[in-house]
This record gives sequence, structure tokens and C-alpha cells, in this order.
Amino acid sequence: MKRKVPYFFIKHSTIKFIIICILLNLGMPSYAESSENIIEVFMFKINAKTYYSKGIMKTLDTAPIIENGLTMIPFRTIFEELGYSIQWFEETSTMMATNKYNTIQLKLNDKRAIVNGKEKLMDAAPKFKNSIMMVPLNFIAENIDVTVEWREKTQIIIISRMRQFNLGKVMIYEKTNKKNDVLTYDGNIITIFPFENKEIRNWYAYKGKILLTVFDKTHNNNNFIIFKDNKFEILINNFDIKDAFEYNNNLILHGYDRDQKENNLYRFDGNNLILIQKDFYMGKYYIFKDKLIINKYDSERDYLLLAFDKNSWKPGIIEHGFIIQDMREDENYLYMAGVEQSGKKRPLAAYTGKTTDFHSFILLHPNPNTKVNLHDITIYKDKLYFVKGGKLITYEDEQEKEIIFNHTGDVYKRYNISSIVNYNDTLYLAVSGGAYVDKDGKSMKFEGDKIKPGVVNFSLLNLDVILEDFKFSKFIDLKNRLMILGIDNREGKDDNVLYVTTDGSRFSLALDVSAVNDTITLGNNTFIAVKDKDRITNKARDTMLLYNNNQITNLILGMSTRKWSIVNNNFIFQGYEADIKKNKVYTYGRIFKELMDNFEAKYWEVVGDNLFINGTHPDDKLQRLYKFDGKELVELRENIEIINIIKMRSQYYLIYARDKTPKSPTSGKKILYVFDNFNNEFIEMKVDIEVSDMIFIE
Repeated sequence: MKRKVPYFFIKHSTIKFIIICILLNLGMPSYAESSENIIEVFMFKINAKTYYSKGIMKTLDTAPIIENGLTMIPFRTIFEELGYSIQWFEETSTMMATNKYNTIQLKLNDKRAIVNGKEKLMDAAPKFKNSIMMVPLNFIAENIDVTVEWREKTQIIIISRMRQFNLGKVMIYEKTNKKNDVLTYDGNIITIFPFENKEIRNWYAYKGKILLTVFDKTHNNNNFIIFKDNKFEILINNFDIKDAFEYNNNLILHGYDRDQKENNLYRFDGNNLILIQKDFYMGKYYIFKDKLIINKYDSERDYLLLAFDKNSWKPGIIEHGFIIQDMREDENYLYMAGVEQSGKKRPLAAYTGKTTDFHSFILLHPNPNTKVNLHDITIYKDKLYFVKGGKLITYEDEQEKEIIFNHTGDVYKRYNISSIVNYNDTLYLAVSGGAYVDKDGKSMKFEGDKIKPGVVNFSLLNLDVILEDFKFSKFIDLKNRLMILGIDNREGKDDNVLYVTTDGSRFSLALDVSAVNDTITLGNNTFIAVKDKDRITNKARDTMLLYNNNQITNLILGMSTRKWSIVNNNFIFQGYEADIKKNKVYTYGRIFKELMDNFEAKYWEVVGDNLFINGTHPDDKLQRLYKFDGKELVELRENIEIINIIKMRSQYYLIYARDKTPKSPTSGKKILYVFDNFNNEFIEMKVDIEVSDMIFIE
């Protein structure tokens, strides 16, 4: 069954205009638009071995000819240009061309053709010329969805077709030294908006609209512009966007109005730009428990800590004069280290996220007098604990209190604390040693064992040493995993070790791990890229570990992980294995398997539901593009260097790449493709284009 597309007849002048407009983009007045269909045009000349394919001159092995009054053209070239796959069956002297819609079979010296299972009679039988199968031109015109024009005077053949795709709409910024255009493409029409003396500084796609900051070189200012209904409209003149993020089904925009000389906060709901507050200079912000926390500074030189919830665009005041310097969250609190509007105090605070007023703000400590690492403070059992000067401190009743631990009778231990973490409702303390003191914390003589470094488990009822003679290096809290890195010095050892626990009661051990480079968790599996030691060679190496079911195992020894992703519940990663000097790609899903033996990935990006990998095989130096959907790795194309890929609607992607095919007419040129993910088909949209950026609109 043939695909139904519009039938049209193209005059030579029309083709010339299309090529000029689409390929050269002649300048037009500012923001004026020019629209054309995406039309693939192929031009051949009788007895000429050169032809034009979508504006690019290419070479034929055998030229078109006229024989017995019939125009004969090379079958393989035409059908490959139209996206067909070609197979030659030597035993039957049959050539078959297939695409998603058609299957065409031709037999040498036989006038009968099979088109989608039906027999068709040709005016002349296919024949070989210089080992190239030649077929009558009118067979092409009658059996596939193209338009064919024959120009008798110049003996030129024009084959054309219009391509349409249900891919939504994309905006493309084409910027070179000679032109500066914005293009939109909806799968059918390319519309060109020349941006003469203008430059896009930033843009945001939101709910089918594009918001842009455009620098006007003529007036030397930025304008805030919206693109909707295929038109650009200025929303605010002379306005600089400083920040943009999504909250509460709106795009929040903070910027400076140079005409009014003030900072303002806006929201865009997909249709309208709405002022939230004037005179609003925004500092740090954070979204916590569905509340938006923002530091505000105004023209009266007041600093406020504000909170929005999803029921109102009128913020509540959490605190006056508090300026956020750093933030960290856990399941219950947003911890904030800050400074005050005046003075030198550096308060510590927490926000519960329950309300948008001062009731949810907790001043943990007005001024610890020394800088406190935000990762070493926690609220445990409704009390603040933090590390200060190597001591464990709690703050209550407006006083700091050092925590010391009873050893026996009137003898207490003062631990030297380097770090703390609150995990699974337990407080873990990293200890670097300590001293014996009395109940008031004063030094005393006691003939007890030396307090050894390690990690202790602290609750309000007891203190348990879980790691002793252990030189602590780092806590890594993964929410559902706790890792402890350090050196085991027990019994004269000097072993780098990594401990991992899920519930805090059982610890798994990996020897010789000196550093954790990265982690990623998929279901019950945690993959850990580490630096460890090969005890046979006594040399450092990189290794991938797997933690599962309270057990640490080696996944790959001696591999330095370069890239990794999770795709449709499958883990895929690439790394360099130093012993065999190869870059390999593996996947771990239901099974663990090698995908590529020796491949160096340059481009590695999850786009939509697929991971696209582009790189080279050292054996042949060819650049190839692969697609991984979580189940299988598919090679899409060779001799291509990916620059950018974005997801469009349905099965479509837009791929911007450089052609690396040797001796190709487009070799070295940058090309914009429509990629059909269902059929793994590349359709050239524009050749020799300089894309600064592209963004999906809807």
C-alpha cells in the first residue's frame, strides 16, 4: 500500500527559488517571515555523471541515457536517494528495493516488476550498463510517491517529493558571521525569521511558547520577547533575564527592568506574563516540600526570607534579615547557613516546610563563632547537633553544650569528632581519638586504654563503637545506603576499606578501596566506581563494584568509568580497561553483558527514551552513531559526528551533526536531520547549516 502524500508539479523556477530560500536564506526585514515546504529535489541530466541531490552536487557511476525513445536511469542511485534499502540476489538476477511502505522487485531483462505483491509491466526491461541496473524513468513516476518532470530542451530530469512529519514544532537558531536567522519547523513547513542586528542571549520553551531575551545591537539593549502564534512579540523592552525555573505549573522569571531601574519577579502560566512582585532582587532559592524558598532584597535595602506555597502567589515572610549562603536538605528539614543583614553573625537555621511563615523557621544557632560545615549539622531527636572545633555540640536554651560520654563512674570520654551523619534515625560520629575527662569536661588522669579512632553509633540511650582502630575518611549518605570510607588499622593493618550498610545493623566490607568516585542506584543494585589496589601488582587501579543484598562484589576490575546512564530500567556504562587498553561498553539489567568491545564515546546523552552514543572504533577510525533503548544496542549510521540531539513528538528526533563520509559532497558539512526512531531513518532537513541551539516548542 502506498503512502498518500500531496501530488504536485514543480516548475524549474520554483525549484530554483526553493533551493535559494531554504539553502541560502536570503535576508529579509527584521522579524519578517518566509515559509517553504521541505521538498527533496533531485536533478539529473542525460549523459551527465553529475547530479544534484537536495542542492548538493554528487557523482554517478553511470549517467542517465535515452534508448529507443525511453529515458533510462540508474535504479540503485534513485531509490537509495529516496531512502530505500537495496538488495541484489545474484542467483535470480533480481534487485529488491524496500522501505516502510513499498517493496519493489525487478529482474534483469524482464519487463515484469513486482510492486507490493502486484505485477506491473514496464515499457522496457531492466538492463545492465557498466554493471549498473538501468530502468525506465516512467516506472519511477508511476509507482512511487514522487513527482517527475522531463525538460526536453535541456534534457534535465527533475524528481521531487514533499516530506511531512508529525513531529511537533522546533525553533532553531542559525548564527554565522554572515547571517543570523531563527527558523521554525513543524514537520511540514520551514519558516525563516531573519534577526538582523539581533542576537538571542537565552530562551525557554514552556507550554508551547518560547520566551527569549534578544539583544538589539541597534539600540544596545535586551528585549524580553514571546514567540506564539508564529509571531514574535515584545513583552518588556530593555529587560534582562537573570534566572528562570519552573514552580507550581508556572515558569518563574527574575530580571532587571533597565527603564524602570528595578528588579522584578514574574510568572508565566503558558499564556500570560504576570507580575508577582516589583522591586524584587532575588538571591538564592530552593524548592522544599512543595514550598518555594527565596531570599529577597529590595530598594529599601531590606533582606527577607520568603516562602510561596501552591495555593497563593503572595509569599509569606519566614524571617527578616536572614541571607542564605548555603543549603542542604534531609527528609525532614532544609538546613541553611547564612549571614545577617547587619553585623558579623553567621546563623544556622532550618525550615520545616509546614507553613509559609515564621512558625516553620527554626533558628538553630544564632552564631557558632566559627564556620560550620553544613554537612556536619543535623537535628536528631529534636535537638541540634553539630561539629565545632572537633567537638560534638548541641544547642539548647540559647547555650552551646558539649556532648561527652560516660566511660565508667565519674570518668567520661571526650571524642575528637571530624564528621557526623544522621542515617536511619541513628547518629554516626567519626572519631579521630579523644581524651578522658570528668563530668564537667575537665582533663583528668585515668589509666585506661587509649581512645582509638573509629566510628561510633550514638543514641540517647547508649553509645556503640561500630568501627575501632579506623582512620575515617568520608561518609556518603545515599538515603537508602550509608557508605563509610577509611583505613583499617586493627592489629597493625593499614588497609583502605569501604563499608556499606542499608539498615545500619549489617555492614558489608570491600578491602583496598581508597576513594569512591561516583555511585548510582537502580532498584536494589548500587553501582560504585572506586579507586582500589591490585594486591598482586601492588598498583592502584579503577574498579566498578556492585552492592546488592548486603553484599559487595566486583563487577569489573581495572576499569576507569567514563560515562554511565540508566535507560528504561537498565544500567549502561562505558569505561577504559587499562590492562587491555580498550574502552568498553557494558549493560546491567536482567543480565550483565558486554555491548561493545573497543569503542571510545565522544557523545553520550539520554534523549527521550533512548541513549544515543557517538564515537569511534580505533580499528577503523570510523565515527558511528548507536542507539540503546534498554534492550538492545543498534548501529544507526557511520561517518557521522553528533553535535546535538533533541526529542520531538512521537517517534521523531532532530539530530544536528557533521558528515564525516570521505569524498562525499557533504563531507565536513553540518547537517540537520529528522530522525525517525521507528524506522531508524535519517531525513536531511538542511545541509551546511550553523546551528547555535535548537529547542522543542510543542
